[in-house]
Amino acid sequence: MAFRGPAMPAAFAIACGSGGSTAGDLDASGRDDEDASSQPVGDGAGTALDGASSDAAALARTDGGGEPSVDCMGTSALQPPSTAAMRRRVHGSNGDFEDRCDAKGMLIKYTCELVGPCEPQGPCTQTATGKVLSQTIDCAGTCASGACLPRCPTAGEPLEYKSLAPDGSATLESTTTQRDYVCQLSSVVVDASYDCRTTPQVGLAVVVTDAGDAGLYCSSTSVRLVLGSTAVDPHCAYECQVPR
Repeated sequence: MAFRGPAMPAAFAIACGSGGSTAGDLDASGRDDEDASSQPVGDGAGTALDGASSDAAALARTDGGGEPSVDCMGTSALQPPSTAAMRRRVHGSNGDFEDRCDAKGMLIKYTCELVGPCEPQGPCTQTATGKVLSQTIDCAGTCASGACLPRCPTAGEPLEYKSLAPDGSATLESTTTQRDYVCQLSSVVVDASYDCRTTPQVGLAVVVTDAGDAGLYCSSTSVRLVLGSTAVDPHCAYECQVPR
């Protein structure tokens, strides 16, 4: 089945062409080249189901906060990359698979194989082979129930100043996840009219206006954050440690 659409995000490139260094081929037994074990889908690992059991109801199931299932033999094969913070089931010609954690705390993420040209800044014409591929994602040992625990703040996330130092360093708490981020004031000046050393006060509520380049899966130990009074009013830039 051929698809036309916008250029796919870089994080999706691993499923294009012949796969990638972290993508594993899966066969009809539900095994991949990274982990030879096979368990029922409901137990958090991929396994092939016969055609009679792969009905629409099973494919639509999401399980406790998971994302809607993807059918690599249908139009959903080209949907945007799945976040590592949510478990997802993927159906293909080589079986049904569910995102899972391996023994090392790595996330085994399943995706659809796409082949064909895809220009970084232009239109994308690709074909879904119908096959499911796997990729191993380092989420710093936080993998649980087939997902990486969210560690990095996201754009628009509310934070609050928990402590401040004279040099501008600060500890900020996410009011959504209650995670603390220990941050150093960046040398980058975002707003010359705003003094990031003296203006913020403990208890001040701010919003992440730029979540930096931690990547889709937040495997970093530090991240650059730009904070502001609103999502469109940035003031200060920080380099923050990402808690485990």
